[in-house]
This record gives sequence, C-alpha cells and structure tokens, in this order.
Amino acid sequence: MKSLKLNETIVMIQNRLKLIYIQRPGYLKKYAMITFPIGGLHRAYEKAGEKVYFPSGAAHFLEHKCFEDDGEELTAVFAQQGANVNAFTSQFQTSYLFEATDELTSNIQSLLDLVFFPKFTETGVEEEKGIITEEWASSQDNPFYQQYHTLLETLYETHPFASDIIGDEKNIQAMDYPTLKAIHEAFYQPEVATLIISGDGDIESLVKTLNETLVLPEKTALNPLPIEGALPPSLKETKLRIPGDVYADYWLRGIRLDLDFEDAKARYAFYLALEVGLDMLFDRTSPWVESMQEKGLINDGFDYDLTLYPEVALVILSAQTPDDHATEEAFDALLNAPGALLNPERFETQKKANIGAFIYGLDSLEGTVRNRSRYVSDGLTHYDLLDMQMELTLEDVTHALSAMKASMRALDVVLIPRKDT
Repeated sequence: MKSLKLNETIVMIQNRLKLIYIQRPGYLKKYAMITFPIGGLHRAYEKAGEKVYFPSGAAHFLEHKCFEDDGEELTAVFAQQGANVNAFTSQFQTSYLFEATDELTSNIQSLLDLVFFPKFTETGVEEEKGIITEEWASSQDNPFYQQYHTLLETLYETHPFASDIIGDEKNIQAMDYPTLKAIHEAFYQPEVATLIISGDGDIESLVKTLNETLVLPEKTALNPLPIEGALPPSLKETKLRIPGDVYADYWLRGIRLDLDFEDAKARYAFYLALEVGLDMLFDRTSPWVESMQEKGLINDGFDYDLTLYPEVALVILSAQTPDDHATEEAFDALLNAPGALLNPERFETQKKANIGAFIYGLDSLEGTVRNRSRYVSDGLTHYDLLDMQMELTLEDVTHALSAMKASMRALDVVLIPRKDT
C-alpha cells in the first residue's frame, strides 16, 4: 500500500481558488488539472435571479475556445515550457490539464490564464462552428455511435443525458460569442473550481508565488446552476432495430436505474458493490460468459459498463449475436437467478482484484489526480473509496444486484445490416 501513503495539502489561493497538492516523492514529472462544474448536462445559469438557458454542446464548445488566443492556439506556449496540455469535457465537468517535468509554476500560471482569461474572438467562434460541425457529422457516419445515441435518446428522452456532449448541428450553429462569454463568466469562477497537482515539488514556494503574483478574475454577478431534468416515468419502447453499415447483428442493452441515495458516500458504496457484482456475472472468467460464447450467442467482444452519478445511473451490455432474442432471455434468466456465480470464493477473488486495480491506478500521477478530481465535489478522497471497497460484503453485492433488477428500465437496441436497395 505504499502508493496510498500520499501527503496531501489543501489550501485556498487568495481565499478564492482551492488547491490540492498531492506530494509524490521521487517522481520527476508533475501533473496538474483544474476542473469546473460544467459539462454536457448543464443547460442554465442564473442572472439577476432569473434562469438563462443555453444550447447543449456549449461546455464542449467553450473548452475548445479557451485554447484560442486571438486566432492562435495556446498549446505552443506550454510546449515551449516543456509541458503537454490537454482538456476534456464529460457530462458533468470540464477539466484542463498538463504534464511537465520542469517549470511547474510557469505552467500553472499559463493554465490559469488560459481558463480564467480566455482570448477567443467572434471570428474564432464562427470558425469553430465548422470544425465542431465536422466532428459531429463524422460521428453520424458511425453506426455504433448511432446505436448508442438511439439508446440514450429513448431511455432519457427530454433529460439532458439524451443529448450528445458536443450538441447537434442546430445547437452548434446557434452558438455565438456573447453566449459563450456569459457561460464562461457564470461557470469559470475560482470559487467553484478545484486545482489539483501531483508530483514532487516545493508546495510552500508554489503557494507563496501564486498568492503573491496570480491574477484572478473579478467576482461575477452570474451564478452556475446545477443539472436539472426529469427522467421519463416509463419507456415508450423496450426494443428497437436500426439498420447500419455492419455485417452482423449487434445487440446493445441499456439498463436505466432510477435510484435515490442518502448521500454521496451511500451512492459510491452502492456503485462499488454493483461494480463487483457485474464483474462476477460478466467478466471474462464468468462461467455464464464462457457458456454464452460456446453456444455462439455472444462473441469475444462482449462488454459491459456502469455509470453512476447523482443524476444518472446506467448499465450497458453489448455484443455481436446471431440471436438477440436468445441473448436477451439468457441475460434475464441470469439476473433472475445468478446462483453459483455469486459464491463467496468468487466474491473474494473479484473484491481483491478491484481493490488491486484501484491501488494500481494511484501509482500514476494522472490516476491520482483524476481520482481525486472525481470525488472532490462529493467531499470524498481515495482513502474513503478504499475503505468502502475493503468493507464490501457479498451481501452488499447481492443487494446491489437486486436493487438494479427492481429499479431497472431496460431497452434493447439491435443494430442490423442495412438491406441492399
């Protein structure tokens, strides 16, 4: 557990920006990431007590434009300082990050200047529309992308999770400079951001320099608003078939879980229990998976995934199959009677494997920072997550699987070969 002995310092820079510094002695590189509470699911901010709505895809569009400096790209600035810079927008947050060996302070200042004082222009916004529209258009040619978004649009309908993170062509074209500037003013505030740094460095010197020299934007009159959106009480469809440029049938099942939790800790405890349960049922060592492959009902590309956040809980299974009806029946039968797959020996093996993977992820600077960023808004640390994993019981796992079965709203989307015309 050597990798878990992390010396962490939390300070407020100029009493406005939270800085978490995770000391990693012996590491040559430094990894830094600043995160803002705006993602693909956010749709509104507050101005003078009124809600102002903006198009889907705005968070992703704004992420692109923060790298613009009056028509030029700012990545060269970081390259000159020996850093690799990047950014990503998820459904729930936008993060900007870099990895560097030297010049930590200079790169931190450049990163904060990039996010707090973007220099994009009206011309740049108009040019970006074409770039992002191309990105959107290319996704429309991918049959598996279409299958996935058909699943989300049907499961979530008018909820923001039904929309693409980059928006659609109409929303992209509707974006303009004043809208993006206002969104930036509302969501890119030091008070709601978290800067996390991991590496071997002089934290006291860095904090002193930032407190003395860092320029932060003035406090804004606009306020970020949380994600909102009602889940449809029932599904209009439980099975869809869509044609695509594929040579065989591909089955995709989405399981929407409508669950309420007492707090963030209870939500993550459930997530960890369900994760172990799904691994016990569906990982590559599962007798059920081996049997399904021997019968030819699923191929070796069978996969599963779990997403669980305050607003969204979703399990997805996918596979190529010659008989989607038989595959669906086999899955339902397994969920109704998991039987011997949930035995104590298998549970202990899977629990240890998941704990090991979690600890291994903390060996990298990036893994440490990304984990810390994911949990920080909920007031949790990796120590809390490790404790939850250590305390997991087989009873917790069976309860989580039962709760999934009881609350699930399932949709099957089958991608079928397009018929020649």
